[in-house]
Amino acid sequence: MKDKIRLVLINLFVTHTIIMSLNLLSIIVLFVSGEMKGLPSREQADEKWDQMRANLPNYDDHNRELIELHFREYRQQKPLYQSYIGWSLKPFKGKTINIDNNGDRIHEGISVDKSNKSVYFFGGSTLWGEGAPDSETIPALFSFISGFPSYNKGDLGLNSRQGVARLINLLSQGEKIDFAIFYDGVNDVAAGCLAGLRANDHYNASIYRERIEKGRKSLKNDTLKLYLNGSEFVQALDWALFFGTRNLAAKINQKIFNRSTVENSVDDFYVCDNSSERAQRVAESIVNHWEIAQKIAEDYDIDFLAILQPVAHVGSANLTQITFNELQQEEALQYRTVYPLIKESMQKRGHKWIVDYTEMFSRDKYIYIDFCHVSPNGNLIIAEQIYKDIKSYLE
Repeated sequence: MKDKIRLVLINLFVTHTIIMSLNLLSIIVLFVSGEMKGLPSREQADEKWDQMRANLPNYDDHNRELIELHFREYRQQKPLYQSYIGWSLKPFKGKTINIDNNGDRIHEGISVDKSNKSVYFFGGSTLWGEGAPDSETIPALFSFISGFPSYNKGDLGLNSRQGVARLINLLSQGEKIDFAIFYDGVNDVAAGCLAGLRANDHYNASIYRERIEKGRKSLKNDTLKLYLNGSEFVQALDWALFFGTRNLAAKINQKIFNRSTVENSVDDFYVCDNSSERAQRVAESIVNHWEIAQKIAEDYDIDFLAILQPVAHVGSANLTQITFNELQQEEALQYRTVYPLIKESMQKRGHKWIVDYTEMFSRDKYIYIDFCHVSPNGNLIIAEQIYKDIKSYLE
């Protein structure tokens, strides 16, 4: 019996040594060939992306260090589950980003008349203010221009359907809202056109769906898996045994067969450019959501405005400062397919309280910092236009 155990241990040791040796040899090959430069971690990729955005000419009139700090603080935002909406952000106190206990981004220090009507803004990360300090988000600049108190109810990744849920949540808790503004389009198309999701889904729908279908027992197992995946020991073990071999194999596969190890091609990520039915459903959904929100607002004596937000791939904005990779170009096709359908639906229904802002950034200025987020000068353009559009309703 002892001899058998000894033999098993010897075999395990030899196998482990061979695997480690192959892994080490693979890492050496990757380093010598320079391919290790092409294997950044997710954190490194995010940092490089944010550094590129912070250095755009859009921010030439800003303190560059403050903008760099803003993007670092942005990466520190953590979501919490939020009933009916999906998620909201944890409280956070920073120099450029501050989130209160309700998960709302706040903009303190702007002088407003509290006796004026309150204006509530709903939307995704562009409305929330990715790319701008607290005082230069759309709601903050609106307050600065108008003197009316505004409240930023936007959040990262939210679409128009989640905006409806957030409006209902607030009203059910007795929130007093005088004017509600929905600023949507980007996330409705980006999530609604993703393969694996449905036209009315939010970004995390497939994750929620999978977790619920697995059941409570599987969730406990998932918790253990998540712990193991995130543990430093397992990460170190993965590096020691498999990192080099796995990545060398991926590089060889790509070089020899001229393909990525990703199973699906870029074209498979999104479907609206290849499915007119799906594109139409996404377009109709967003306008339907606005109509539902408006009817709720009307019942509560709330004035309402819905805005089809700008996106870099629609209109003629100056994009010479930005480059788009293959996947982002595929994403662009979704907007060029669905946005005209949204506009067509808006025109057919003829609601005066729906407005089209897609051409707002069709000018020579540098405004976009990526496919949809903008620097503070873009937020100012939007805030000024909103005030013009609703000024008569506020007085």
